[in-house]
Amino acid sequence: MPEIAPQSVMRWRQLCEEWAAKYPNLIWQEICASLSTESTGNPLAFNHGDPSWGLFGVERPIAETTQYGGPGFAPGDDSWKTDPEKNASCAVPFLAHLQKEFGNCDPPYGWIGAYNCGETQFRKGFRDGPYVTMWTDRLMQVNASIG
Repeated sequence: MPEIAPQSVMRWRQLCEEWAAKYPNLIWQEICASLSTESTGNPLAFNHGDPSWGLFGVERPIAETTQYGGPGFAPGDDSWKTDPEKNASCAVPFLAHLQKEFGNCDPPYGWIGAYNCGETQFRKGFRDGPYVTMWTDRLMQVNASIG
């Protein structure tokens, strides 16, 4: 039996379901796997390497753009960093865009690698296999958690 997702991740199920209803090309489990991969469910997560913040590991350019359907937070408005709903409002439209744009790439779910390496790098042929593997493992954990 596969490992199940921790409660720190599954407590965000309702948030993920609500966003999946807004973006039907994503299922809530995929959204939940993304937050699990990025923050293990910690809304205060911070990655110094990017830098990225919050549940979904959002980087400032994604938070500040409206290109993918997100709200486009003004420079200096950092509320999206730690507010789970605002963080999702940046991340999920971008995830939906990536799935639409690259959903048919190989391997299955390979499109999620663009979330980590960036759309520009992905278009240039860079593939982030370790990230895709980790995300796919997290997706299996989420699915195992629902029975």
